Amino acid sequence: MILIRILLLMVFLLLIPVLLGAKWTTVLPKGNHYRISACFPIGFFVELAIFQLLEVPIAYLHLPFTLLCWVFAIIASLYCVHAVSFVKRRKPFVIRLPRLNGWETFYLIVFLGLLGWQMINGFLMDTTIWSYDDAAYVTYAADTLRFDAIQTIDPYTGIAIPFDAHRALQGWLYFPAFLSKISGISVAAMERTVLQTFDILLAYAVYAYMASVLFERKDNGLIFLIFLSVLYIFGWYSQYSVTFRLLGPNYQGKAVLAVSLLPLLFTLLIQMLERAYSRRKGILLMLLSMAATSMTMFGAVTFMLHTTLVVVLSLFHRDRQWKHLRYIPWGVSLPALYCGVYFLYKYGQF
Repeated sequence: MILIRILLLMVFLLLIPVLLGAKWTTVLPKGNHYRISACFPIGFFVELAIFQLLEVPIAYLHLPFTLLCWVFAIIASLYCVHAVSFVKRRKPFVIRLPRLNGWETFYLIVFLGLLGWQMINGFLMDTTIWSYDDAAYVTYAADTLRFDAIQTIDPYTGIAIPFDAHRALQGWLYFPAFLSKISGISVAAMERTVLQTFDILLAYAVYAYMASVLFERKDNGLIFLIFLSVLYIFGWYSQYSVTFRLLGPNYQGKAVLAVSLLPLLFTLLIQMLERAYSRRKGILLMLLSMAATSMTMFGAVTFMLHTTLVVVLSLFHRDRQWKHLRYIPWGVSLPALYCGVYFLYKYGQF
């Protein structure tokens, strides 16, 4: 039974993201080797967007958390079946081992060693001693499992509270509760051990995709990853350092947004804006905007601003394409809707 639960955890953290990402990598330019490197991070955030899409109405309707778990598991599984069928038909990429020369092999070994060191320390070390707001993240998820309801008490005092529209919009707070429910791992261990390690892997998957887009030569991309690893390792000295958000309590929504989702957004936009407008690219932007909103309400604002800024700046390119402006509604509409719901519940008569 324990083995089955662990396998379920690996399915939702690894297998489903890869399958979902394989479908969405078809929006990237054809014939490029970096498509496969984008599968995992894109797929994970699409999975999180599906969870957010279900979590918000269930929270606002005060329905049981168990219902959310069942509906999400069924929809994610059906979506994966569709993704497998889609990939078999379209064949978005060919899996082959990269050919590396001597120096490239050396750089790869150095990077994997640095990555392994960071993941081992993320798994073994308790990095929450520097985080003053860690109690809320663990307590919200733990209370969700305890009461089978989304946010019913104050995480700091334990006193029952009225409905919190702000927290109900942050699906990332309750995603660890889902993972804990299907795996049997406690919420504290899930966030401070499993997700602590997983989020390091997720971030470097984004950086590997970024390196493959920015650098044509593999050795330059590997040196870029080594350089980033060294910066993060030696930047882990204070909770006020920017690099603390990867090796510190990186399971917090604002940390995942800063070190993973926003770098992925910028890299994807580089690819999207180089070619003609596509509705499927817009849908992917919309899904990523939902994932950003699930992490923090500031993520909704940040995603809207960054998407609008990059799209507008692209019009200064010599081969400007005015149709790219259509990406702005795709990336802005749902975060704006969630912000509107928040202000209605906070300042309206509800």
